[in-house]
Amino acid sequence: VIYAISSKIHCEIDLNQANSDKALISFLDYYSTSKNIYLKVKKYIILRNIEVLKISTQNALRKIIDTCSSKIILMITINSISRLIKPLRSRFLCIHIKSPTFEESKKIINNISINDKFIFESK
Repeated sequence: VIYAISSKIHCEIDLNQANSDKALISFLDYYSTSKNIYLKVKKYIILRNIEVLKISTQNALRKIIDTCSSKIILMITINSISRLIKPLRSRFLCIHIKSPTFEESKKIINNISINDKFIFESK
């Protein structure tokens, strides 16, 4: 069983779930072959924390990407790119997003508090 957040055009799966490694490929096979009747657009699949997948599952995912790229667009998040196998890494555009600094975080929280009209203590 895999729990996912989905709509007519997207599916988001957090792979930190128990047994996601075993159920992911069969789910993706089904999801990528099912038709999107309402809209004539590709389906989006967002896989979070892909580093938890075993190498064998990553290889199976690579095969799905190769066979279903005309039907689905896959996006992944990963904490360490080195844990992704090179054949799979070559199929994605890799973008690194650095964490905000402490000062940037303070500024963001301050802007949110002003917009939503609540007060934070400076601590």
